Amino acid sequence: MARASAKATQPPAEGAEPGSVLDRAFSILEFVSASERPLTILEISEARDIPKPTVHRLCAKLEDQGYLTREPTGRHFRGGPKLLSLSLDALRH
Repeated sequence: MARASAKATQPPAEGAEPGSVLDRAFSILEFVSASERPLTILEISEARDIPKPTVHRLCAKLEDQGYLTREPTGRHFRGGPKLLSLSLDALRH
């Protein structure tokens, strides 16, 4: 199975230190939103070079906030309603 995307080569988000929680959360959101299919914690961890427990914790927080949605199987994540709303607002303005 082909990997959804290559590892991030972009610099950290403005105001974020490399490896900061903010940088890692945005990296996860960028990767999940660019994927053509839902992703597992392991896929995200390997692609973004973030430890699996950290990805699990960040995905749970992003899910609680509505930025990610868990598939019915409970093992895969995709963009959530707040991520969609944020994206549409950015395109409109």
